[in-house]
Amino acid sequence: MSAGHTDPQPIAVELLDLDRENPRHGEVESQDLALARLIEDQGVKLVNIAVDIHASGLHIADLFIVLKADDGRYTVLDGNRRLAALRLLRTPSLLPDEVRTPDFNAAVANSGNQPETVTCAVVATRSEARLWLERTHSGELEGVGTVSWGSTAKQRFRAAVAGTPNTQTSKALVILDWLRRKLPSDHPAHTHLDAVERGRVTNLGRLAGDPYVRSRVGFEFAGDTISLRAEVDTVVDRLAHVVKDLATGTTVTTLKRKHDRARYIDQLLYGEEGEEPPDPQLTLDVGREPVSEAGSESPSTTTDGETSADDSSASTTSSRLRRTQPIAHPFSEVDTTGLLPRTRQVVNELATLNPNIHPNAIAVLQRCVVELSVVQFLKSRGQSVSKSARLAQLVRAALKELGIADDDQRFHAVQTHLQNASSVMSVRHLHEYVHNADTAPGESDLNSIAIGYRPLLEEICTALRSG
Repeated sequence: MSAGHTDPQPIAVELLDLDRENPRHGEVESQDLALARLIEDQGVKLVNIAVDIHASGLHIADLFIVLKADDGRYTVLDGNRRLAALRLLRTPSLLPDEVRTPDFNAAVANSGNQPETVTCAVVATRSEARLWLERTHSGELEGVGTVSWGSTAKQRFRAAVAGTPNTQTSKALVILDWLRRKLPSDHPAHTHLDAVERGRVTNLGRLAGDPYVRSRVGFEFAGDTISLRAEVDTVVDRLAHVVKDLATGTTVTTLKRKHDRARYIDQLLYGEEGEEPPDPQLTLDVGREPVSEAGSESPSTTTDGETSADDSSASTTSSRLRRTQPIAHPFSEVDTTGLLPRTRQVVNELATLNPNIHPNAIAVLQRCVVELSVVQFLKSRGQSVSKSARLAQLVRAALKELGIADDDQRFHAVQTHLQNASSVMSVRHLHEYVHNADTAPGESDLNSIAIGYRPLLEEICTALRSG
């Protein structure tokens, strides 16, 4: 260690004092005022760090930086929020009722992490600590300070933690990383990969999230990598072709709708719209188990009953037209990272189902997504949800909690049709897909439900991610 401060050492929490000169609030006269000002300044953030410490303990990489006083106590120069959180966990009455959250109340009511000592770096003077405080709290400082992950790095990390890509960006990153491993190091496509990751990853994510596009290219996702439905060289070539096109100009607006993406991928890989792919192995069977990278499949028909490329059929023209029409894969473009893992899994399963073959499964799972997400959101806001509560009531409560105005056009469909029993978007209709043997969903019904409830799901996920 440098002269003036000692090696890290454990110090009892009871010997630590908040910094009365903390830059977060300016100089105050007492410890009580220092805590009160931190609570005022940080609000729910301070409560959240207390809950996190209770659940997971103190951050193992962050030392407290402390200044030793003549009386044997220590003033915390860096780590005041953590010290304040520890005090609140020890004495919950110090936290005003209006700042409390259900998670905090649950934490203090149960045993958890309550460290008696914390690891500290002891400095001799305040001036000695300034260098390290600046490194921590003054931004990147051209790389000298803390450099936060960018959005791409965050998505790559989240996908690694989840074990499977669950957002458009994470799906795109899986493809880019896979291509980097497959392409020779001197291949010119590496320039395109870097360009897409820096500025066009959203475009690739839209394509990667579309089951039709994946089937045409010849791959599926398998954990944090991909499994192939065609020869590896073929898929590498097709994906490299897509990446090059994105890197040199295709914008997200041209890929926004499903039929736009279908037309794009058909034209890019196979020539004019509707032209049959030259590879007879490639099908629209997005639900079949993927083959190994060395394997391939050659079925004579696709899962939705269309003849494959090597079958001469009188229905070729209609097959081509059907292939480029939008098909319902509800909520597949919603960033669901705020939802619980099981709910995200249901959304991911929905994206693999073909509405021509699995309309009933899609209808039931749509209702499942709506209910699970609404209940999670209401509980996250401290609302109790009775098992006997009606789904329509829960949806209205969620709209109210989100602050959705009655004239908000994005929610017009849900607000208008919620109680209309004859509407396919009514909660009653969603129930009937489960309980009424005479109610059968069509593709247009599934699309209407997805379009109507998608804004609600998007707002709920955004609210859950923001805490």
